Amino acid sequence: MIRDKSQHILVIEGNPRFQEVILKTLAKISPKNQVHFVNDPQDALNFLTQKNDNAVSPLPHLILLNVNGQETNERDFLARIKSDDLLKIIPVIVLTDSENWEEILMGYQLHANCYVHKPVELDDFANVVEILGEFWLKCVQLPSI
Repeated sequence: MIRDKSQHILVIEGNPRFQEVILKTLAKISPKNQVHFVNDPQDALNFLTQKNDNAVSPLPHLILLNVNGQETNERDFLARIKSDDLLKIIPVIVLTDSENWEEILMGYQLHANCYVHKPVELDDFANVVEILGEFWLKCVQLPSI
């Protein structure tokens, strides 16, 4: 199934190399995808709040959240958006290289939609992003906000 409309994706990833892989891979899936990058969860909250208040452009249909060792910030981010009536319907995919099951369980308790292992090798990471993009952007019916 190929979607004709643009999907807005918010990516919380501070590493420019991973940002480039995400951008190129999602563009291959659909050139119409609009990918917005922020460096950390606080920037993401600012982005979502600005969109929420000003409606300058649509809120994202999907959020990719990189967990980079600052789990407290990521937990706070999940708790904030999943307690907001408008934002809580946006699916959040957590990318992590952690295998700490307590952290993963806590993320699910905060309503993360899934946890995905984030490979450190860029080619492997591109494969993961492609699989995620094919599923979340082509198969799943994402909310329109």
